[in-house]
Amino acid sequence: MGWNCFATTGFASTYPDTTPAIDSTGATLIVIGYACTNWQAPSLYDSCGNSWTLWPGSYVGAGNGYSTFAMFYCVNPIASTNHTFSNGGYHSALAVLAFNGESPAVDQSNSYTFGPGGQGSTVVTGWIMPTENNALLITGTGNFNAPAYSASGFTSITYSNAGDACVGMGYAIQATSAAVQATWAVGFPGYGTENAGIMDFIPSAPAASPTSFGPFQEPFAASFRGPFG
Repeated sequence: MGWNCFATTGFASTYPDTTPAIDSTGATLIVIGYACTNWQAPSLYDSCGNSWTLWPGSYVGAGNGYSTFAMFYCVNPIASTNHTFSNGGYHSALAVLAFNGESPAVDQSNSYTFGPGGQGSTVVTGWIMPTENNALLITGTGNFNAPAYSASGFTSITYSNAGDACVGMGYAIQATSAAVQATWAVGFPGYGTENAGIMDFIPSAPAASPTSFGPFQEPFAASFRGPFG
């Protein structure tokens, strides 16, 4: 079937906020990038009451306290024709990607990896190696006062608020498994450490088909009748 990103939404705001609604019907995976300033702990919820998993290692705050970035996901979420996403943090931004077309599995061999960070015009993630072909690659970055992001080789979206938190999220489909990293271009270097990460999902193995027998391939009977019985 193939991965399909069929809906996106997000915001960047000085105050706690809620995204514009999307129709998430049929989603098998929703991924959210979360950025905020002042090293606030992530606070995330949605209108359908889903449980969100923080990708291991993805919650970091800059050493100078300027920025926090984290990535969350939900497999087979409760969906709605009027699905919204909210947070409780100030000076924050959310970017939401909804996917269908594949039944996703978390690639357990990979952890979320961060690049070195910094305040330059590019931010580079660490490397991951998907364990299967046709992996869905997800990358994200977040900072304070960086109004535009783009990731080479990824379809990306950005939500930014001048002088406030900004977030970028991107995705790509890797037909053949290979080591990969993401390089983000920053439209204007922000304050604090710019964090960027990458993770992947792989298609779940299809359920095994039941064995079928032809008219002369019936399983051997437990009893046998001889000529007299």
